[in-house]
Amino acid sequence: MTVTCAVFVEGDNDKSFLDAFLNRIGLSNFQLEVIGGGISKLPAAQPRIQRIRNAGNRIAIILDADTDIADRRLEIREEEGRLDIPVDRWFLMPDDENPGCLENLLEQIANPRHAILHDCFSRYEACLETAGRDSQYEYRLPDIKDRIYAYCAAVGNGPKEDERDYANADHWDLDARALNPLKEFLRECAAMAPPNDTV
Repeated sequence: MTVTCAVFVEGDNDKSFLDAFLNRIGLSNFQLEVIGGGISKLPAAQPRIQRIRNAGNRIAIILDADTDIADRRLEIREEEGRLDIPVDRWFLMPDDENPGCLENLLEQIANPRHAILHDCFSRYEACLETAGRDSQYEYRLPDIKDRIYAYCAAVGNGPKEDERDYANADHWDLDARALNPLKEFLRECAAMAPPNDTV
């Protein structure tokens, strides 16, 4: 029996990216669900997670690691115990080992043909830093989300999250090595046996 693995992600952009990536690696027994935010939104999602688990599906959750992956893992353990969430597997973006988010992964899988854009962004950031030092103003440097937005705008993919086409090979390399940890995680999820604690 093939078991569906329901993967809960933070937002619609994560869902769009994951859908394109699952298609690329040929995995189909997945149900993608949106939490509507990070770890603080798990309490609201708990009833839906439990319902899907009770229907005989495996549960995986993908969240951003943010600035400290060890702290994020501790938060997850606490929430998992407090809410009694029946989760089989967790994955923290970008690679389950380092701090960051989906956008860090997207930066790594941008098509190498457009690598010049990363140099442009770096020069722009350096210019802002210099301008801030040389004037009375303090300028805000773009964060990683701003960089991905600018990348998408420059290549004509989006740039708004709901307009992005992650399957566009001219803009995104869904075969990039940076995706290997996520690919392995999803393959392991696809191979999981049915849960034995369903009601």
